[in-house]
Amino acid sequence: MIGSVLIGSAALAVLTVTDPQPSPATGLPDPGVVTRWGLPVAQGMRDLSAALTIGLVFVVAVLLPQDSRARSRLSGARAQGLGAAGLCAGLWAFASAVVVVFSCSDVAGVPVVSPALWSELPAFVKDTDVGQANMICTVLVGVVAVGCLAARRFEGAEVAILLLSLAALWPLSSTGHVSTDDNHQQAVLLLFVHLVAVTIWIGGLAALAFLQGEVGRYRDAVLRRYSVTAACCLTAVAVSGVVGAWLRLGTWSELGSPYGVVILIKVGVLLALGAIGYLHRRRLVDKSPTWTEHARRRFAALAGGELLIMCLAMALGVALGRTPPPPSLDRNASSATPDASDRHCAALDYEVHPSA
Repeated sequence: MIGSVLIGSAALAVLTVTDPQPSPATGLPDPGVVTRWGLPVAQGMRDLSAALTIGLVFVVAVLLPQDSRARSRLSGARAQGLGAAGLCAGLWAFASAVVVVFSCSDVAGVPVVSPALWSELPAFVKDTDVGQANMICTVLVGVVAVGCLAARRFEGAEVAILLLSLAALWPLSSTGHVSTDDNHQQAVLLLFVHLVAVTIWIGGLAALAFLQGEVGRYRDAVLRRYSVTAACCLTAVAVSGVVGAWLRLGTWSELGSPYGVVILIKVGVLLALGAIGYLHRRRLVDKSPTWTEHARRRFAALAGGELLIMCLAMALGVALGRTPPPPSLDRNASSATPDASDRHCAALDYEVHPSA
């Protein structure tokens, strides 16, 4: 919860600095301060819990040794990991439902505490991409939460749970700016790859920090597997992010726009994470052959610093999703989001009923 609040607050701060129109334009309904703060916090909670869920299941299904002797010795780690993943999936489903409510409030311009919002909500879920995507995600993640609890009794079921949790990211990859891109299919695929890589990278590290006491003698093997995984995720995040940003910017000059500034900050954070990950491997994986108490404290310190920067990267992702791309390069003006009125109407093709 603390992490999601930090993500939401950082995202709101970035929006305040970079968004040229942070408040509703004159004549448009105002969703209120609760929605302006609540939506990025709810999105941060959703993204953080998604990363934790997928990271925990990924460690259990992929990183832990799978031979019969290792499975017997690591039964406690598997049970603990799947139990925690079930709780995180429940939080993910709850946060997704909250995002639906706040998104409806934001688009319709109706305060979240207003009774009128609930009459708008069914149409919002039925008629908008954001509503549909988050509701589909909520249902899928609910199944993941139940599956995590059941998987502890069925050997090998964690692989199916991992695939289902990754599939829950697909609806989210088709919303936001990518829904109005000319290269829609490419943009959706790039964003999906980006989300998968980010959640496995961040969630996997958090899961290792959580399960480090249960890994025991398999610590070296697990950390080396994660090191390779993190390198692959870093590459996927960098490539998908750069190509996706170029599809929306088109020219180097647009890096000076609010959207471009957030992208540049994300690039800096990505480089910092790559450097920290490299140092993490050199100082811990290569130089600490035994899992001593000193090595465990060093791992916790390095992982904590890396996770803090990762939370900042997630906050920037939330802010980037709510920052309009440069309008001068929009190739589909009828569905662009250069200003507040478009954000409320055209981008989601949703009829807004002004509040009384």
